[in-house]
Amino acid sequence: AMVTVLGIPQKPQISGYSGPLREGDVAALTCVSSGSKPAAYLRWKKGDKNLTGQSSEVSKDVNGKTFTVSSRVEITVSKEDDGANVTCTVDHASMQISGKSALQRLSVFYKPTAKIEPKPEHPQEGDNLVLHCKGEGNPIPQDYKWEKDGVDTPLSEAQDNILSFPNLNKSDSGVYICYASNLVGNSMARYILSVSGKTYFPSPLLN
Repeated sequence: AMVTVLGIPQKPQISGYSGPLREGDVAALTCVSSGSKPAAYLRWKKGDKNLTGQSSEVSKDVNGKTFTVSSRVEITVSKEDDGANVTCTVDHASMQISGKSALQRLSVFYKPTAKIEPKPEHPQEGDNLVLHCKGEGNPIPQDYKWEKDGVDTPLSEAQDNILSFPNLNKSDSGVYICYASNLVGNSMARYILSVSGKTYFPSPLLN
């Protein structure tokens, strides 16, 4: 009887990733494994989801007996893919349990989101009010600019993502805008400041 000697595939290698991508870019990854007989099968996953749409090629190794298989996948990345793991696994009859895998972690740059948080939440005249502009993005926004609606010049009293009003005045009322920027783009947040006068509660009359 003929004895078929199985060629055990080598651990796959992923190539084609050269560092952080911007949202909307395409990650074109290629996975290669040599030494299988019969030719192994490669499958892709991103996280726990199977990836489809890949093209596969099989070529004979130099020894003329075993095969090299390669597979290519293209992923249009979004901000949700930042930190995602793409795996390529080789399946073969010689490996009863699970296949060998290669892993590529994605890093995606995306434009920031911004929101303004006031402290205290309901400011009154005379309060010390701090507006904190929180920017989130990749890379983390380092560049902040503040404006007041209707005023052309940027607010000079702002320090990075903080705008302070040490002694709040009714004339400070208005719409404040914060821009948070990184190398991908910028985002803006608005805050409507309406300064109310101090509320004095008369002491209850004694009977």
